[in-house]
Amino acid sequence: MQAAIETPAAVGLVQSGMKKTFAEIFCSHYALPPARFAPVLLRETYYRHAAAFATLVRLLSPVGFSLDNELVRGVGLISRRDQLAGVLTDFRIDPRNRGFLRSRLRLRVSTRRMQRVVYDLMPAEVGEKPPTGGSASPTPGSDKL
Repeated sequence: MQAAIETPAAVGLVQSGMKKTFAEIFCSHYALPPARFAPVLLRETYYRHAAAFATLVRLLSPVGFSLDNELVRGVGLISRRDQLAGVLTDFRIDPRNRGFLRSRLRLRVSTRRMQRVVYDLMPAEVGEKPPTGGSASPTPGSDKL
């Protein structure tokens, strides 16, 4: 069973006037309870072939996806798009991504999909350059992610 992400709002750290976290924006946009944030975002950002095998692999090796869970937690806590680059870089260079299942078979989250989801939902800062390539904001479960 997956625990709900601990967002600043969940632990009482958000004060009026502060920006929403990505987890709050995502849940609000898709009308999801906070406990569904991580499972839905994971499903939407896995490589398509990986999503089909993720449940089976999680049963066989639950530790194998801990890095994906950490990525989702980190992305959920960002409050500005420019914070995403550091979170994604940490994920990409983590030695746990070097195994056969993760590097060769790509049974992991796609950082490009993650960036697309975040950029589609999170407002840009003043003066921020738009991301390369465009995409509409799809609904969870659609193949447009």
